[in-house]
This record gives sequence, structure tokens and C-alpha cells, in this order.
Amino acid sequence: MRPRPEPESLARAREDTPRVYESRAAGWDRHRPRQLFERRWLDRWLARLPDRPRVLDLGCGAGEPITGYLL
Repeated sequence: MRPRPEPESLARAREDTPRVYESRAAGWDRHRPRQLFERRWLDRWLARLPDRPRVLDLGCGAGEPITGYLL
């Protein structure tokens, strides 16, 4: 069975997403506070994980401060 072609709007979004993200990434990084205001939530979540878990951070931005905290 052949896969159905994706709708044109989905194909356009697939093409546009990297360009839109890259055009906004530097501004987002400039304005993202480096204060880790998510610490309480992260600590509650981390307490439920096994020792030395693997975590994939799929958030927006440059990885600071959250990825730095997780490391």
C-alpha cells in the first residue's frame, strides 16, 4: 500500500519551520532570562526518573538554562 501524499499545507509547514525558527532563535535567546525559574518543576520531574536517565530536551532556545541544569 502506497502512503498517501501529505497535504500541501503540511508540506509548506515542513519547509517553512526551519527558516522561521532560525529567523527567531537569536532574539529568543537574547530575551530568555538565564534565571532558572523552572527549577521547582524540574526537580519534581527529575525525582521521578531513574538514576542517570537519558533526557532529550526538545524545548526552544539555546539550551540555557534548562539543559545546563539537567546536565
